[in-house]
Amino acid sequence: MPPAFEGLAGYLPAPRVGAGLLPSLLRGAARSDLPAPPELAGLDLPVLVLAWAGDPVHPVPTAERLTVLLPDARLLVAEAPGETKAWGASAAEFLAR
Repeated sequence: MPPAFEGLAGYLPAPRVGAGLLPSLLRGAARSDLPAPPELAGLDLPVLVLAWAGDPVHPVPTAERLTVLLPDARLLVAEAPGETKAWGASAAEFLAR
């Protein structure tokens, strides 16, 4: 389990994909890329980007890049175990604005 999720029951459930399909699914996701920067910059909506340090699939630099490209983005990075617990309240606050 990633350090940011240590001690948090119920997080990171097992994938609901058959073991034979999972490698192909992960390879496909790895080959995909973000939309072109001008397309992202053209999105007119608030975005909350959540990232956790040490995520091997969605690294923090990708989250930082998204935050720069999206015109109304806010980034929260969980650096230590348990910081993800605050994400629910942060998301509720973000959605309320």
